[in-house]
Amino acid sequence: MAYTDNIDQPKWKNRVPWGAQGLLALAFLAAGSQKIIGTEPMLQMFAAIGLGPLFQYVTGSLEITGAVMLLIPATAFWGAALVSCIMVGAIYTHLAVIGGSFVPALMLLLLACIVLWVRNPGRTQSKSPAAGAKTTTPAGRIRL
Repeated sequence: MAYTDNIDQPKWKNRVPWGAQGLLALAFLAAGSQKIIGTEPMLQMFAAIGLGPLFQYVTGSLEITGAVMLLIPATAFWGAALVSCIMVGAIYTHLAVIGGSFVPALMLLLLACIVLWVRNPGRTQSKSPAAGAKTTTPAGRIRL
């Protein structure tokens, strides 16, 4: 399905989601790059979690993938879904395993949920015909 911005909407209704997508992309590019490069804080954090460097590289790769997907209109919804899943895991990890503040992960999750809601492909399409409208089946029969 092709993605198109609704040109009939006020400009802010297009700019706000793009702003959220840009902020998310920057945050996840930065965080993913730190995990891929293997900075000392990331090495210590994943050691505290109890998972090896492989999980660190996989997480970093997924974060970078999500960031890139957020910047491509046709994949922005799926990019937001990916980073949302990552943030749910990050919040759980902060609460149950390593401690510390989970608020930054929660804020990123909320931004990703806004993008999910706005860029949801099913939100802009009519799911059913108007009440009382006649439709036809593929065979051409009228269905009430």
